[in-house]
Amino acid sequence: MKETDIKSERDLIVMDFNLLDKWDDFEDIVMLLEKYFSATITKRVNGPESKFVTLIINKGELILINNPYGNTLKASNDVGKAALMEVYSNWDKFSRL
Repeated sequence: MKETDIKSERDLIVMDFNLLDKWDDFEDIVMLLEKYFSATITKRVNGPESKFVTLIINKGELILINNPYGNTLKASNDVGKAALMEVYSNWDKFSRL
């Protein structure tokens, strides 16, 4: 199984973290995005069964979501989609450090 997958859903691009799909993996993903992609968190919501952060990478807004299905990173506008594609293209080399 690949570590990440990417797909389109309506107007969104979605990156699934296949091997980092647990509740506890969420904070590891946030840490890697902050450290290697200079992500800035603009909003954080923690619920009983899901949580999400809104972050900015290269001026693009992304949303990282954890729910019972796993962890996903989503972008809806062109700048956000470009930032998500940068994360997707480079994720493997940074996630193993």
